[in-house]
Formats: sequence, C-alpha cells, structure tokens
Amino acid sequence: METGKKYYLLNDVVPLYALHPGGTLREVLRERKIKHKDFAHSIGMQPSHLSALINGKRNITPAIADKLEKGLGISAKFWNNLQKLYELDLQRIKERDKLNYEGRGRR
Repeated sequence: METGKKYYLLNDVVPLYALHPGGTLREVLRERKIKHKDFAHSIGMQPSHLSALINGKRNITPAIADKLEKGLGISAKFWNNLQKLYELDLQRIKERDKLNYEGRGRR
C-alpha cells in the first residue's frame, strides 16, 4: 500500500476558495448596524486590528473569539470553528492545486 497519499470521500468537496471568518464578522456587524470602530473599542481591540481581521489579514485567535463572544453574544466556539474550517479549506486547496500541477507535468 502506498503511503503519503491523501484520500478523500466522494462527498468531501474541496472548495474553489476559502472563506475567511472575517467576512462573517463583517456581515454580523453590518446586519446589526454596528460601526467597526465602535465595536473595536467596546471589546478592547484596536480598530486597525479589527479592520485587519475583517479584511482577512488577521486570524481569529481563541482570545479574539472570547472578545467576539462577549461583544456579540455569538459563542467563541463558533468563531474558533470558522477559523479552523478556513485553515482546513486552505490546506485542501493547496493539496488539490499541487496535485493538479504535478498531474500536468506527467503527460
């Protein structure tokens, strides 16, 4: 049996791109009509850090997830899971792209 190969179930779809959890945060704040700067101050975060998070340039850490839970009432577990799913999607996309690249060279 070959080792090192990754096998996925047929229904285990690799997305075209990964959705950063900051996009979800942006939508929650928009829906609740909360200004980014006001929210950042209310949870003890620098507005620039919140902006980086919302724009996908900063990840949600457990500490940030706790702040989001306190500020929005959405569990830290939810935010941490979004971050983990994002990272998993990035890894799967990377593996898929590597396989596609290697496959082209073998023809």
